[in-house]
Amino acid sequence: MKLKHFAIQIIIAGFLNLPVNGQIQKISSEDFTSFYNKFTTDSLFQISRIIFPLKGGTYSLNNELKEDSLPWIKEKWQFCVANIYKIDTAKYKTKILVQDSDITEDIWKDNSGFMMERHFRLIKGKWYQDYFLVSNM
Repeated sequence: MKLKHFAIQIIIAGFLNLPVNGQIQKISSEDFTSFYNKFTTDSLFQISRIIFPLKGGTYSLNNELKEDSLPWIKEKWQFCVANIYKIDTAKYKTKILVQDSDITEDIWKDNSGFMMERHFRLIKGKWYQDYFLVSNM
């Protein structure tokens, strides 16, 4: 009788996508620091972890968004090695905002017009870049 009851639980759990006997499988997520270090050093890995067409763009000297930079496309992507953890903080300012499955990083140089902003999002346990904005006014 117990075996029959257990078999019915398994069948129902399979149909409803529920855990059997209250056991929940933990879905492990990729560590952001490990992802980020590889993302900023491996060009093939980087391009595989960008959601194209990538939102964002490039601002020109007259503070206008360049039309040819909207959106960033895979065929024109240039490897970006900027790593917020390795920036010379005597020259550049940095800010990183972590909110659950979203991370935003900002790098800028005071009084220079230079600013870079990237967004990363955790999707199905893996990190992806989904936004990139550069200003060099």
